[in-house]
Amino acid sequence: MGAKKTVVTGVGAVILFFIGLWQFTVTSRNDFAKPVLQKQLELCVEASNAAAILAEPNADLKGQTASEYKALYYGKLAVVEDRCVYQTMVNFKQAVFDGVESDVSFQRAALRIAFACRRLLSKGWNASLLRIYDPQHLLESFTDLKDYKDSMHALAECN
Repeated sequence: MGAKKTVVTGVGAVILFFIGLWQFTVTSRNDFAKPVLQKQLELCVEASNAAAILAEPNADLKGQTASEYKALYYGKLAVVEDRCVYQTMVNFKQAVFDGVESDVSFQRAALRIAFACRRLLSKGWNASLLRIYDPQHLLESFTDLKDYKDSMHALAECN
């Protein structure tokens, strides 16, 4: 009976060791990723805001907001964006600044940047954490909006 107890204790100790090692690895990875995810959030909010302002009729395409958008486009956001955010930023720039014909309005193109950023952030952050800040379950009702559905369909190739 004593040998069996020793084996069970040893196996338990090994299991607990590996659980502790796994928790340490996850915590270390999260500590490393947190600043990057925070920067993604910050820059995505900046890009989405700048695009929304520039999408307005008679927007100043040579003013401060335009400069901020271009700084994000050519610099800071490019460091942390994914393919989907990149493509929506390119589409917006081409339509608004370069005069390239687009199948969507400037406002819809700006909205697609916001949705692409939301998609990027939900991949990086624990998506269930987003639900904590949604006590009225507005995220589910949001998916019923036509703009959201159209934009998500347009962004489907990013998956």
